[in-house]
Amino acid sequence: MVTGASVHGYDIGIGRAIAYTLARERATFAGVDIDGDRAARSAKGLVLEAGKAFALASDVSHASDCGRFVSDTE
Repeated sequence: MVTGASVHGYDIGIGRAIAYTLARERATFAGVDIDGDRAARSAKGLVLEAGKAFALASDVSHASDCGRFVSDTE
């Protein structure tokens, strides 16, 4: 799991940089963000970088949401 892969604007944070680096190595990502549209944009960018990705709307500050997105990615 890489947090911070859905940064706003044009900046590239550490999380996004790690995600793109791993995508080039053919990693599969679940783009998880409280904002489902932002998660989808991040997932699309990772797919374009030669990786595999899908998006999930979830709030990682809630344990129940974390459990759900882990189950959804298995």
